[in-house]
Amino acid sequence: MAKTIKQFFPCTPDNRTWEEINGELIIYYGQLNIPVTTEENWRETASMLSGSTAFSSYAIANPDNVQNWQDWVADFATAVNGKTS
Repeated sequence: MAKTIKQFFPCTPDNRTWEEINGELIIYYGQLNIPVTTEENWRETASMLSGSTAFSSYAIANPDNVQNWQDWVADFATAVNGKTS
């Protein structure tokens, strides 16, 4: 059985670029070999994470069902962290 990652992801898309978020994902989940991608290719990173068995116990959104990286990152943080207020 794959090991599930249980970790807080403290980053939100507010006032951040995709490159900053991508870097934070690499810092927090680097053991997953997350790719460095440009904003235009954000779905590559998002697909890798949403399809990872490490996150199988979380409801990580499929990036094909999300309009932009900001919404996907907000959904990712909520899925990993749980809802806040």
